[in-house]
Amino acid sequence: MIPENSDVRVTVVPLTVEQGAADFVRDWLDGLLDQWDPADRLRVMVVAEELIVNAHQHGTPPVVLRVVLIGSHDSTMLITAEDHDAEGYGEWQRGSGLLTVGALADRWGVDWRQDRKTVWAELYFPDEVDDTIATQRATDDD
Repeated sequence: MIPENSDVRVTVVPLTVEQGAADFVRDWLDGLLDQWDPADRLRVMVVAEELIVNAHQHGTPPVVLRVVLIGSHDSTMLITAEDHDAEGYGEWQRGSGLLTVGALADRWGVDWRQDRKTVWAELYFPDEVDDTIATQRATDDD
């Protein structure tokens, strides 16, 4: 659920099965997040790429990527990859794509609706770093 007083931006990118789709998404996200911390930007790009690869391998085109930035400082990001998949998943496929998504996302899941499957991931980015860990220790001279 999106908070009432939040700054929400939605970007939808339709993708096709073309071989270069992952490169396109990587370049697009790199431009969208060019002012972000490099580690956060890499985390977003890896999750988005894994969701797209999963949709291409286990679904049917078209694949649609959605990126939703929530909050005045983009403190939450929801990334979804939707494909048409009337039959659902078959046998477990070897690979580490969704394991990678699970390790990098704060929450993730899969939603099925009639002939569509959406794999989603939420990533949280704290607005400020907590610097209270480093504190000055009292000395005998005080």
